[in-house]
Amino acid sequence: MSIDWGLSSQSGKPIALSKIPFILKNPFYIGLFSYKGEIHEGKHEAIVSSELFGEVQKVLKRNSRGGYRKDERFPFRRLITCGHCGCAITAGTQKKHNYYHCGKRRGPCSLKTIREEALTSLLRQSILRVSLSDHCTEWMFSQIDELMYQEMEQVEDIISSKKLRLANLQSKIERLLDIYLDGSLTRDEYTARKEQYVLEKTALTSQIAEYEAGEASRFKPARDFISASRFNRLGCES
Repeated sequence: MSIDWGLSSQSGKPIALSKIPFILKNPFYIGLFSYKGEIHEGKHEAIVSSELFGEVQKVLKRNSRGGYRKDERFPFRRLITCGHCGCAITAGTQKKHNYYHCGKRRGPCSLKTIREEALTSLLRQSILRVSLSDHCTEWMFSQIDELMYQEMEQVEDIISSKKLRLANLQSKIERLLDIYLDGSLTRDEYTARKEQYVLEKTALTSQIAEYEAGEASRFKPARDFISASRFNRLGCES
C-alpha cells in the first residue's frame, strides 16, 4: 500500500506499515529534529504546518486506543448503523461484489442485504439533500468576505500579540537551560518542558507567517465547510 502512495525506502522497497506511525510522529516535518531524546529547532524549512502535524498526532493517539480503523476493502463498514435496530452495518464479498448488511447483534433484523453500488447511490442522494448550490455558496462567500475585510483591521494587533508571545517563549527556553544546569530540574523534566515550548514556538511561528501572508482567518473554517458542502445540482434560496 505504501508503494501505491509513492512511498518507498532508499532501496526502492515498500515501507512496512509498522514504520508509518514512526514517520508520522517525526517532528522533522515541522522544522524540528530530535537528538538524544531532546527536541531542537532545525534550520530546514517545515514541510507541513504545525496545526496539521498536531491533528495527525491526535489521530495516532486515538487509533492507538483501539479506535476506528478504516477497512480499505469496505469503505462504509462501521461508518453507518442499521435504521431498524441500531446495530453496526457490516460487509462481505460474494462473486467479486461487496455487500452490506446488519450485524444483527441484538437479535433478528428485517434489514435486507444491499450491494455496495446501490448503497453508494443512496448515500449520494442523502448528501444531495443537504448540499449547497453555486448560488447559495457564492452569497455565503460574499458575506464572509465582507466580515474578513472588517477583520483585517485587527490583524496587525493579532500579529503583534503573537510575536510578543513568541519572544516570551524564546525567553522561557533560554531560562529553562539555566534552571536545568542549576539542578532544579531532572533531565526528563527538562526535555519534556523544552519540547512543549519548542512545539508552541513552532506553532506560533507558523501562525504568524499565515497572518502575514493573509492566509489565516477565523472565517477560514467556515469557507472550507461551505466549499465542502457545495453541489451545483441543488438550488438554494438566499
